[in-house]
Amino acid sequence: MRPKRYLTQLAVATTVAAGLALALQGVVLAAVNYSSGTTGNDISYPNCGGPFPTDSFGIVGVTGGRAFTQNSCLSQEFAWASGLNGGSNPGAALYMNLNAPVGSTAREGLTGPYNTSGTCSHKDKACIAYNYGYNAAEAAYTYATDLSPAVTSSSWWLDIETSNSWSSNTSLNQYTISGAVAFFATFSSTNPIAIGFYSTPYQWTQITGQRGSWHPTVSPYTSYPIWQAGASSESNANTICGNSTAGFAGYRPELVQYVASSVDYDYAC
Repeated sequence: MRPKRYLTQLAVATTVAAGLALALQGVVLAAVNYSSGTTGNDISYPNCGGPFPTDSFGIVGVTGGRAFTQNSCLSQEFAWASGLNGGSNPGAALYMNLNAPVGSTAREGLTGPYNTSGTCSHKDKACIAYNYGYNAAEAAYTYATDLSPAVTSSSWWLDIETSNSWSSNTSLNQYTISGAVAFFATFSSTNPIAIGFYSTPYQWTQITGQRGSWHPTVSPYTSYPIWQAGASSESNANTICGNSTAGFAGYRPELVQYVASSVDYDYAC
């Protein structure tokens, strides 16, 4: 979104190379079922206080533009998203910003599920990157669900943008993204959470090193919905939806974002 932006049944990563696979049991997860041709909006901390748009569906930022930050207006904004179309919208979704372990929060990657010891040596960059992503996702989820009333959704998007800090070593960025996905994979089949990615083909390539041939290999996820930014208008968003070469991470976009009058719009393909 234009940069405005441990839990149950944990499985330890035993094979991290060659796809970063995790041995977890579960089900194939589906994202929110957006009706083709409908338009929604995404909002976050810059939109505190409103006014809010009134389109078909809403997506709300949990973080404050970076990992381990918080959107102080989450409760109010989630209530908006949940009430669109008289509450008959496809379901209010959430997103969180993600970045590499840098700056004051880098220490958040020193412990976590990457290895059986639960800790990383300061030289093990892959361990730190993976744990950082996992812990960032846990922090965002915990912040949302600890609110009263709790903010919950069966669909979360990971915001992957070059405007946030990422490693020049793209393989480490892959570990960070995979770690975040792995946190959401800890939920049981009775409480599944679908995960998708928000980015652009260019940004995904710059961050992961590959446009279409890499995405996290984390069971039970077999595919990921894509929310692609960068359209100039609703018409252009529709064109991108129909473009067979659009998308990234190996998938076509499900949503395409465009901006009009400083408002984020999201067109369903």
